[in-house]
Amino acid sequence: MAPYVGKSGTLLNLKGAVASGLIASGIVVEVEEGLTAEQLAKIASEKFGGNDPVAEATPKASTTVEKPRGNASRDDWVAYALSQGKSEDDLAGLKQGEIRELLEPADPATSETGSTESEDGDQGDGTNPDDTE
Repeated sequence: MAPYVGKSGTLLNLKGAVASGLIASGIVVEVEEGLTAEQLAKIASEKFGGNDPVAEATPKASTTVEKPRGNASRDDWVAYALSQGKSEDDLAGLKQGEIRELLEPADPATSETGSTESEDGDQGDGTNPDDTE
């Protein structure tokens, strides 16, 4: 049996009859014995094109933190706030609700009471009490 490598960069030890068919189909190539996984991946990349399968298979740390639910823990909100560019100093001493408010500013269409009524009493629905016909 001799060593071969396929597109995945995996070392295969194949018998001659099997290997010859795979070589003819362009599925594997013969390699030297004793190569590292990185060397095999480089050979596979050069022979078959594409990206380095070892690099593709290596998990990458996720830098995106999903926005937590409103009632999530303070730690979840801190992680989200940090991912949104806030510093630990910005968050020091803040409670969960305060961190959430920092990241979710109040809707400008609503006042502090939650009412959409303007200062002149107009509710924006055509029923202004000052409107007379």
